[in-house]
Amino acid sequence: MSGDASPSCWICLEEGPDQLGKPIVRDCSCRGDAGFAHLSCLKEYAKRASIELNTDRLIDSEELRNSAASEVKKFTVAWQKCPFCHQRYEHELAIELVNSLLLFIEEKNPHTGSTDNKLYLFRYMDALSMKIDAIRSMDPIHGKHKNPELIVEGKRTAYKLLSVAQQMKMEGSQILVALPHVYVGDYEIESKDSYKEGLKHYRKARNIYKSIGDTANEKLMETKIATTKSVYEGNRATHKSEAGLENDRDMYEHYAKREGEHSLNALNNGIKLVNTLHRLGHNIEGERLVSKIAPMSVRIYGPEHDISKWAVRVLKILKQRPVSVQPQGGIFYNLPCEADGTVVQPQGGISKGGFFNALRCEADGDKYVLGWLLGKDASGNDKEPNSETFTVASKDVVFYHGVPVVCHGLKNAAHLNGKMGDSREYNSDTGRYCVYFEDKSLAPVRVKGDNLRIVFELPAPAEEKESSEEASTDAGAQAETREGATSKEATGALLLAEIERRSGRNSAVYLLAAAANAKLQAEWAEEAAKEAEEETATATDDARADEAAAALLAELDLEETEARDSDKRKGKKKKKGKKNRKK
Repeated sequence: MSGDASPSCWICLEEGPDQLGKPIVRDCSCRGDAGFAHLSCLKEYAKRASIELNTDRLIDSEELRNSAASEVKKFTVAWQKCPFCHQRYEHELAIELVNSLLLFIEEKNPHTGSTDNKLYLFRYMDALSMKIDAIRSMDPIHGKHKNPELIVEGKRTAYKLLSVAQQMKMEGSQILVALPHVYVGDYEIESKDSYKEGLKHYRKARNIYKSIGDTANEKLMETKIATTKSVYEGNRATHKSEAGLENDRDMYEHYAKREGEHSLNALNNGIKLVNTLHRLGHNIEGERLVSKIAPMSVRIYGPEHDISKWAVRVLKILKQRPVSVQPQGGIFYNLPCEADGTVVQPQGGISKGGFFNALRCEADGDKYVLGWLLGKDASGNDKEPNSETFTVASKDVVFYHGVPVVCHGLKNAAHLNGKMGDSREYNSDTGRYCVYFEDKSLAPVRVKGDNLRIVFELPAPAEEKESSEEASTDAGAQAETREGATSKEATGALLLAEIERRSGRNSAVYLLAAAANAKLQAEWAEEAAKEAEEETATATDDARADEAAAALLAELDLEETEARDSDKRKGKKKKKGKKNRKK
């Protein structure tokens, strides 16, 4: 906001509340003076934008397939995204707008449940998907809501979306049923009484993705099924173990590859992955990932977006180096902490064995300077630590589970000196930690605390080793054969990103486009593989031809040499004959 001026509505240009007494709002990614508006003005603006499309007519399935990309996405975009920052509205504002959109669609087509006009069904499905996303935006990280009314409303909306999707009787509409099954499953698995029903919906979605060749989403559903079963049917802690970590990693990589690292789904699942990494003591990997996610989210969605605020907070937590001074022993990964991994701030000083944040080393590593950890106030908000510090001997410090360390002073394993890893599984009897190295070619090793130093700032990731000239040549040749397919893949990804930006990832348009793109990508990959085989065969034939040519040349060289020798012998005989005649 510039100066002390009050915000004004960008639609009516008025300041202060509207005629109903409701204040000006803004819940997008705009910054400064941009994006403020009255809710009533936003509703009227979105209605006018939809009415101006003038598409209130019955269309058949064939025309729908040809027109959906232009008509459906334009109809809902004003209700879903800010026209300035082009990001989705969030929280209560998003819910208010999408509820008005649903009423608007029903008013324009009272028989929304009829299959006579599939364009209206498409619009209605888009609006229902938008409502589920809006409800989820109330808690984007965990996807859960403290308000029980929102839980009930979200579940009801998911079932209604599934019902409408099943009414679509047109070729290629099977993909539209998959996502509603996922939504319903997400709500049903929240209860032990209904999780089996949720698994049924997950399996139906998986089978649909499998039938259309969407292997990425098929794998995603397998991950959801395995995670749910581990919670209710196996060891409840499985989803918090290494197996659960792999599931979270699969989810993040799925969205990062399919929608781009910058997408909200990728950032959201990335933060979930970071939290799991932190909880299990994989702090180096977690800190590296959140160090990439946090600035990306702030740059794209703004510092006030929920994802940005959460990412910045998690980064602060991962930057801490929790330690205990003269503890009573034991393994420290079971210490009480918040759901996001925040260590509970202890009461009392060093004499009571509290936990502190190691700030730096002094005296050539013989001493650590400690401060307080990030805590929470009585209201549950973050509380920045005070500036009080303590200096203690290194030998009296025990690292919290996962603190990054580097080996030094090792004699029998000198090759590990300078290697960095996560310190886990402290054994108070031996004073050793199990160090899991960032270099995965190194096996975990138990190292005494005297031979470890805390890494306060992670160095840049080690660059990959350069390949040999022969490997580079082969890679270059393979890249050349894939050049056509790669450009097609990039084009498809760009088109999908543009459709996602305009109509949303969960829109019917995007789902159909994604399915078509997946099919084309598979065809292009098959074509590229055939071209590579053909070029390999051609190269083999060329090599054989070269060998034959070389053999022929060698044979010709031999014949030529023999011919020259023969000529020399004949010349000598002629010279000898002339000499004899002269005599």
